Amino acid sequence: MKSDARGDKLRLTDILRACGRIKTYAAEGKSEFLSSLKTQDAVVRNLEVIGGAAGKVSPSIRSANPGVPWAEMRGFSSYAKHEYWALDPERLWAATQDIPSIELAVSKIRAELER
Repeated sequence: MKSDARGDKLRLTDILRACGRIKTYAAEGKSEFLSSLKTQDAVVRNLEVIGGAAGKVSPSIRSANPGVPWAEMRGFSSYAKHEYWALDPERLWAATQDIPSIELAVSKIRAELER
């Protein structure tokens, strides 16, 4: 089994990078988002990154920050991967609207780790 040398700082950075990408993809608004399968696919991929990284953040960071929706981030990633045929573009759009608050919370945690 491969050792996972990526720590919390890098995992949080992965989440922040994916949040930034999603915000860029959703910036043109709901109508444009709903009409673009390419944009929806890009968002799904980055939600998968967020969920994967959130699942690898240490339990101590997750428990110290219960206001971050860790389980929901992992859950949406799992939903997108395993129930891909049932992805609802409206639900996907709704997920993009949660990104700014996730980004803010994770940024604060990342900054704390830098101290």
